[in-house]
Amino acid sequence: MNSTLRSFLLPLFVTALAAASPSFAQDSSQASTPGAAAQPAATPALPRERAYASKGPVSLYVNTYGDELTYLRIVHRSHVVGGNVGRMALSLLGTGGQTHNKEDFLGDAVTDTRKPLNLVSPMLLDLPKALDEKFIAVLAENEGSGAAARKNGMTITPLGWHLLYHELMAGTEREDEYVLRFAARFSKRPEGATDSFFRKVQDTVRSCGYVSKPRKLSAWKANDYEAVAAEQKLATQSCLADLTSELPGWLGIDTSSKIKSAKLNCQTEMNLCVAEADTTADPKAAKVECKVEYKQCVSEDVKPLVDSTPIGACKATFATCKAAVIDKARAINPGVKPEKSEYLPCTTELKACVKTVKDAR
Repeated sequence: MNSTLRSFLLPLFVTALAAASPSFAQDSSQASTPGAAAQPAATPALPRERAYASKGPVSLYVNTYGDELTYLRIVHRSHVVGGNVGRMALSLLGTGGQTHNKEDFLGDAVTDTRKPLNLVSPMLLDLPKALDEKFIAVLAENEGSGAAARKNGMTITPLGWHLLYHELMAGTEREDEYVLRFAARFSKRPEGATDSFFRKVQDTVRSCGYVSKPRKLSAWKANDYEAVAAEQKLATQSCLADLTSELPGWLGIDTSSKIKSAKLNCQTEMNLCVAEADTTADPKAAKVECKVEYKQCVSEDVKPLVDSTPIGACKATFATCKAAVIDKARAINPGVKPEKSEYLPCTTELKACVKTVKDAR
């Protein structure tokens, strides 16, 4: 930028930068840094929730840095537009800086409700309790009720509980639409892992997120944010669905060995059945029955174990997507099979899911 243009734009940029005062939340892939955020307006009479006490095999620790990420906040267009004007100004002046997405902002505290509990993030109670119950169920299924507690605890970090404007450039009819967003990160040291002189064991880190359907801001606010309270459990359920396939690994359960053992058991039963079939009056019919029993064994003993793995969960989702495509095609024309191209969204989703799992390892 030449000196004349710089001297002309500098006062304008400084003014814009001074006017922009966003409250930045941390990026969803980075550790929380609430100290870097502007001090928010305090919400009066927020209830002080006690930390959830784990009853299951894994001790759960929730990082609650304050109300900024555990009680509802609202991110308006003005936060993002104003904040990015300042960022763009700094960039043009040669000092660097990148624009922010709406998820990067803390937003404004809610001060217009008489029911503060309706503002509570799932992070404070619902999610830790549901995750704790899931750990108990998985452990009981794999090791029985007398299984030992795990040595390494899990840290849960909130990444947001916000009402975010839906579209930056929405038309007049939709400019007041907002979505409710929840996001969290989970970190746990692998069970049985030990550091060596050359390599420190890395924590297993996963995240989950939930975004509601858009509604008018007035609808979210109605009856002291009753709609927000109703979404708390939906956000929890969505988050748990994202994490279910990770639970055996977090507990240190060797799913691979269990799968191999289940497959071997089904094959052994199949071999014994076939051997007995040769001694019957109708060996061919008996062997057909053996194959039916083998498929049932795989379906009941092997498939649930495979589906519980991260890759297995991807494949199960693909199968569900494919079945939906088939059902839709049959509803339109029962005599015609779907074209391969109609399965493309399912295949794309499968590849993305598998890549995410592999990248996380």
